[in-house]
Amino acid sequence: MGDTSRLIAEVRSRLSRAKRVFSLTGAGMDPAGGGPAFSAADTLPFFEDPVAVWRWYDDRRAHLATVQPDMSHRAFAALERRTKNFTLATESIDGLHRLAGSRNVLELHGNIWAVRCTRCGMGSVNREVPIHNPPSCPICTGLVRPGIVWRGEHLPQELLVRCFEALSKCEVLILVGTSSLGHPASLFAGVARKAASYIVEIAPEPPDGELSVDALLIGAAEDILPQIIPACP
Repeated sequence: MGDTSRLIAEVRSRLSRAKRVFSLTGAGMDPAGGGPAFSAADTLPFFEDPVAVWRWYDDRRAHLATVQPDMSHRAFAALERRTKNFTLATESIDGLHRLAGSRNVLELHGNIWAVRCTRCGMGSVNREVPIHNPPSCPICTGLVRPGIVWRGEHLPQELLVRCFEALSKCEVLILVGTSSLGHPASLFAGVARKAASYIVEIAPEPPDGELSVDALLIGAAEDILPQIIPACP
């Protein structure tokens, strides 16, 4: 307990002084299991049976519509308000960071409430539950797909460039719900390390493997984040 208290105090102190902070969150902090939608489908099954694929997503959208941000999401929104340059990248697709008030959010895997036309490419937000199945584009009547990154698709290059630019200048990197041993967290940590960043990982249990972080805090994100973020209620 004493070592944990010391680490929490150290991280809190560094965040109170930092002007540039970067955080990467993953499906591990999703209160509603938003992560599985990332790997649930790919392009081929969608075009073979778009109704079945959309039925799968509609079930998850209906569940997420009942979920509210927890203290971990609100803590990041509070950190953004008090930090001069704050970037939040997330692998989650549930949109809860934005709902909690975070503004500078880079959704690496997309958003389950976003849709994109497969013909003209128009993207928009659609929060209909249930959604018309299959949905069509209001502009060209083309087939509309979920606006997320599917298996075999690349992460958006523009977002990755913004991540690397922010990481190359950040003073503190916080990893939550995604292991620093996995991708892209390990890559992000490597870039931050070159910038002499202080790296924090929050995990529900001790990870398997040797970590290269400055502070490892074990516990639930919604319990730990409010403790380390200054001015967080």
